[in-house]
Amino acid sequence: MAELTLTQLDKGKSVTICPGEIVRISLDENPGTGFRWELEQEDDQILHLLASHFVGSASAGVGGGGHHIWEFMAKKNGNVRLTMKHWRAWEGCKSTIERLDFAIQIKAN
Repeated sequence: MAELTLTQLDKGKSVTICPGEIVRISLDENPGTGFRWELEQEDDQILHLLASHFVGSASAGVGGGGHHIWEFMAKKNGNVRLTMKHWRAWEGCKSTIERLDFAIQIKAN
């Protein structure tokens, strides 16, 4: 099964994958600052969220940074735009410091 990983450097990128393939999004995050990445929109019928978790950097120590990782499986043909925002949820939308989006096309070869 093929896997594709997207990061902040891929902002705005359009990619094509096949049903059954995995797409992973890995974004730098430091929850100790209160800023966290959140998935704003998805289409679970086309691209199913398998997991979402934070992985701390081995060298960062307590309260340090790492990566927030989302893993999705392509379920069927279609187009999905994944939008992520980096914000402090308790402060509301005004706290958003960055937005990313990725266009994912799922189609059989």
